[in-house]
Amino acid sequence: MKTAIIAAASGYSPEDVKPWTESLKKSSFNGKVFVIVYDENAELMDYFKEQDFYVLKTTSRNLYNVATQRFEDYAKLLKTETFNDVDLVIHTDIRDVIFQKNPDTWLRNNIEDYHILASAEGVTYKHEDWNGDGLQKQFGKEVYDKLANTETLCSGIIAGTKEGLISLFETLLEIAWYSAEPWGFIDQHFYNLAIRLSYDKVTKIVPADSSWCLNCGTMIAIPMNSPEWSSGPRTPYNSYERLRKGTYIENMLVSLPIINESNLVCTPTGEVYPIVHQYDRYIPWKEKILNNIYENSGNHIGAA
Repeated sequence: MKTAIIAAASGYSPEDVKPWTESLKKSSFNGKVFVIVYDENAELMDYFKEQDFYVLKTTSRNLYNVATQRFEDYAKLLKTETFNDVDLVIHTDIRDVIFQKNPDTWLRNNIEDYHILASAEGVTYKHEDWNGDGLQKQFGKEVYDKLANTETLCSGIIAGTKEGLISLFETLLEIAWYSAEPWGFIDQHFYNLAIRLSYDKVTKIVPADSSWCLNCGTMIAIPMNSPEWSSGPRTPYNSYERLRKGTYIENMLVSLPIINESNLVCTPTGEVYPIVHQYDRYIPWKEKILNNIYENSGNHIGAA
């Protein structure tokens, strides 16, 4: 059986997704790669076909943001004959993700008997503004209170068994319609609710300092760009929770990642992350990461 990597692209040029493509080829991943392209984008379609990727063109339906719609489309795709020989699936964002090692190797060695593998962000809801504010705005204070001390999970990288992800993705769409703005760019809130309230027993939550995936936004960009942030509500939401003490770094659940002499992004103990998400949010690392990708890029991945 094979592992499939699935992604969705809307409004991007080939240059926008080139780091994802080139780093994936360099990683020696040899499973299936499937990209959904939304609306008319012949240039991008042709680019992915040149990489020997499976490509599907579809249309955004304006019921909700494409970031949410992709999960509905993924669930339908995973039920087709194309995925009959697939047992594990990795969903990733596409514009701001790069691969440093073959993600399939880590996934197969670590998923154990779980159905879903979730990547943690190293901070709780009450200590991260975008996640905390959005959750309360969309689902109310009672829901926020239940998750305030819970670590946030990133919807940009999700892995698991094919059957597990089909079920999860379908649930995300059901949850969306209970939010204040189902059409908003808020798929991460649907995802966190699904995992924490429905799929917690079948999900392996991978700590942010374990060598699976680094989400640079919460793990390096915020702590390094705003090192002195400490207190006070900056929005109308969660004001009583936002009387925080200490800096963002002091409130993190794990230590900061590092970049080694080979320009590979690593855990605090020096293990290389197979996947780096939001690599462009921390500028001091961005150029090093991109230079590393384009040196000695590997061969194309076969779609067979």
